[in-house]
Amino acid sequence: MKAIETTGVKHTPGPWYVGMKPGPMVYGQQGAQVADMCDPAFIDHDEHIANVKLIVAAPELLEACILARQLLAQPWVPKSLASEVLNALGRAIAKT
Repeated sequence: MKAIETTGVKHTPGPWYVGMKPGPMVYGQQGAQVADMCDPAFIDHDEHIANVKLIVAAPELLEACILARQLLAQPWVPKSLASEVLNALGRAIAKT
């Protein structure tokens, strides 16, 4: 599989994770703060947790979308390539 084209990407590289100090906060690989996820009073707690999970999955969702775009650009899609893309999508979606 060719490397994923990331030209122009300006976001903090993934994977991201949730830390609780001073927390909850979304952090990048080197401990860089990506997003402050303090639980706002105007959003249901379960909805807030779902939002945090989606934000944490964002880098992998982007990578999966890029892979899918590369796959769909091929005139003949080998099953091994399709399987790799489906696995990438499954891993990203499982984090939400």
